[in-house]
Amino acid sequence: MLARALGLPAVVGIPGLLDAVADGQPLLLDGDEGTVLVDPPPDAIPHLGTRATLVVDAEPAITRDGRRVEVGSNAANLEDAQRAAAAGADGIGLLRSEFLFLGSDQLPTEDEQVAMLEAVTDAMGARPVILRTLDVGADKPLPALPQPPEANPALGVRGLRLQLLRRPDLLADQVRAALRVAAKHPLRLMFPMVSTLEEVRQAKAILAAAAKDVNAAGANG
Repeated sequence: MLARALGLPAVVGIPGLLDAVADGQPLLLDGDEGTVLVDPPPDAIPHLGTRATLVVDAEPAITRDGRRVEVGSNAANLEDAQRAAAAGADGIGLLRSEFLFLGSDQLPTEDEQVAMLEAVTDAMGARPVILRTLDVGADKPLPALPQPPEANPALGVRGLRLQLLRRPDLLADQVRAALRVAAKHPLRLMFPMVSTLEEVRQAKAILAAAAKDVNAAGANG
């Protein structure tokens, strides 16, 4: 009882076990369930080994000197987030927001983005999610947001530069959606492909204006 209360695997108090087992007879002990399987079938051993591996994988990542290491997952859609949560990830370190825009020739509305982001954050529960704002261009074209050809698209107008230079309204919509979700969930923002301090200042100005809009809408609603 003490071992179980401490979360320690143990097998104790099985009546008649010593009389039922011969010397050298193979046993399979399951400390989580408190059971002993005598003469286990061949398929039982790998099954239990797989289960033990899954249990270890879900344990917190702690170094030998006792330091806790947070392990986050990358995610590109809701299914990735659900798998990350099931695998025991401490959060999502990079949620690619492109999934909000793919599969349609129409840009999503702010409310549609809120609904999809809430589905992801609901899947992660209280664990943090870091949302990267839209990063398209170069090798990631977007049907709903066609861009002119560039000589060097990998270093051209993409990521935050694209949003600031060509579609600041798109960035504002995305930031407002994120702020609305962040009111209920631990959601954070990441701006991609930042190249200058001025871009950071412009993005923060859009963020501040979006926060003002969201707060005003909350006060009026």
